[in-house]
Amino acid sequence: MPDTSECPLSTSEDEMGKQGRSSSSASENRATMVTYWKRNSNPNLQSMMLDTNADKINQFEYPEILECLPDLDGKRILELGAGIGRFTKRFAQLAKSVVAVDFMESFLEKNREENSHYGTVEFLHKDATQLSFEPNSFDIVFSNWLFMYLSDEETEQLLQKSLSWLTPGGTLFFRESCFHSSDVYYIMSIVIRFEIVQ
Repeated sequence: MPDTSECPLSTSEDEMGKQGRSSSSASENRATMVTYWKRNSNPNLQSMMLDTNADKINQFEYPEILECLPDLDGKRILELGAGIGRFTKRFAQLAKSVVAVDFMESFLEKNREENSHYGTVEFLHKDATQLSFEPNSFDIVFSNWLFMYLSDEETEQLLQKSLSWLTPGGTLFFRESCFHSSDVYYIMSIVIRFEIVQ
């Protein structure tokens, strides 16, 4: 289990408000996060969720998250911050294609080990803020716990790009749980789903 006292997200609200507001601090934040995850995290569910109760939490919230998504059958999915493949497996089982992106190579390698046999997943070791795709490339853009690591400017830019990557009628799904520590009985989260109508 990683030492969460060093986690970039375990700062006070005042500090969080000061972090990531300018492009110069965004690169510093990214470097801090990469260092943290490289040093403290193993590619497993407990480390990814920063909680020893991750298995219990996952049993509760995994189906809840999937219920928020449209039918995945035959869809082209972009999974931002795919990590170890917590959702990649389900996407790969049903979707036409999945592009799983993560900036941590060890997480993506674990994801590849678990899910490459489906033959529908492309694994990209890249920072999500540096991605570029053609317009209308995906039916679903999915993100779980990514935007809390980005500056306001990066979040806005990535959301704008994500919308352009979606097909008409596509779905942008993102979920953030960054108000409190995870708790099986109390999880405050934001779930937003946009269906793009053009």
